[in-house]
Amino acid sequence: MKFVITKASSDDYMTIRDFPTVESLITFMKEQDNPLILDNNFWYKEKAHSVSNFSKINPDELVSIPYSIHIYDDYIE
Repeated sequence: MKFVITKASSDDYMTIRDFPTVESLITFMKEQDNPLILDNNFWYKEKAHSVSNFSKINPDELVSIPYSIHIYDDYIE
């Protein structure tokens, strides 16, 4: 399953990663020094052209991924 990955500490960090198994997702979680927040992808089902200015990621791919992982490496609120 693909996830859009972002970081609390950076407005510019965004990547897409595919986790073929739950075990691979758990391994990723254990590799992080910070908690992860699994959530709905904010851009899911938006029009690709509305996303193109916000990311270097392929907009068509970004809007097709339903879930995101937010690396909680800085204060959000």
